[in-house]
Amino acid sequence: MKDFRPGGLATAIGSFPYHDPVKACRLILDYLPDIPVWPQLPARDLRESMYIQYSEALPCCRYDPEKNKIYFDTTGDVASEMEKFYEHYLAEDLDYFALSPDYAAGFHAFNSELATRKPKPETRNPKLSFVKGHTTGPITFGMTVTDETGKAIIYNDQIFEAISYGLAVKSRWQVEKLRAFGEQVIIFLDEPYLTAYGSVGMNFSQEDVVNMLNKVIEPVRESGARVGIHCCANTDWSMLMRTAADIISFDAYGYMESMTLYPEALSNYMDRGGVLAFGIIPAQEMVLSEEIETLSGRMNKALDSLVKVGIPKEILLAQALITPSCGLGSGTEEIAQKALRLTNEVSSFYSSLQS
Repeated sequence: MKDFRPGGLATAIGSFPYHDPVKACRLILDYLPDIPVWPQLPARDLRESMYIQYSEALPCCRYDPEKNKIYFDTTGDVASEMEKFYEHYLAEDLDYFALSPDYAAGFHAFNSELATRKPKPETRNPKLSFVKGHTTGPITFGMTVTDETGKAIIYNDQIFEAISYGLAVKSRWQVEKLRAFGEQVIIFLDEPYLTAYGSVGMNFSQEDVVNMLNKVIEPVRESGARVGIHCCANTDWSMLMRTAADIISFDAYGYMESMTLYPEALSNYMDRGGVLAFGIIPAQEMVLSEEIETLSGRMNKALDSLVKVGIPKEILLAQALITPSCGLGSGTEEIAQKALRLTNEVSSFYSSLQS
């Protein structure tokens, strides 16, 4: 883990507001040349929403196109569907768990664009240093998707275990495909539901959460990828620092102060080589009123706040990524383009601090 020092390179979370996957990919490659990410395009097709997109091949999962939702049917032949799922899983049949073009047009367009790109003349290296993918995290998936009665599927131990394995193997499938284009693959688990941790509606212990996340993180790391957890608002960050994740991605624009509340856990996390992905560029309409001058000032304040709680600045400068605060899929193309431009510019500003 300690050899991962991205030094403030720019990337993004995953979702984009485009209908045309090629247009989205080319914009990403223009603004995020160091760590491009394949685009999730829910505006193009709701099968690309973060819950439906990863549902293919999961046992007992049903897609209702009229309601545009998925659910798990526990009234049918569950044993037979489980047997089929585990047969492919244990056989390491990664292609069985692929993201199909109907569910992930952005992924396939991204691969096509990368296959035709020309290497940088100064390196002649056909591969990028980094390429990023993403998967919905197990807790968010399990708490949001239900069975046929409306009960969150996380409470069905048998099916939720298969979901966890399924999300891990879908991430590993991405790693296998993306490593053709990048020396290092990064996979983020998107976990917005972790903002509810500690509430009545999410009655799990820290240990439960860490174990559920690690069940997906560890096999993806074993496949050779770096793994991040993205949570787009506030949560118990010390809990995420206890996981096997290499990267913690957070909304540094709106919730920077919350990261300073766990100095000991943060110090331990950074000492073991952990990376912070600073979501310092707002992903909403307010980005239209921001520029590099305002965001660089905000970034300086963010770094100062962490230095004050005991994190050496040289470590922060080395072990950081710069991103929008969240996915851009719910906004407009104007918002997305400006957010990406500012992500690129803040990343360049961050790099200048290290010289």
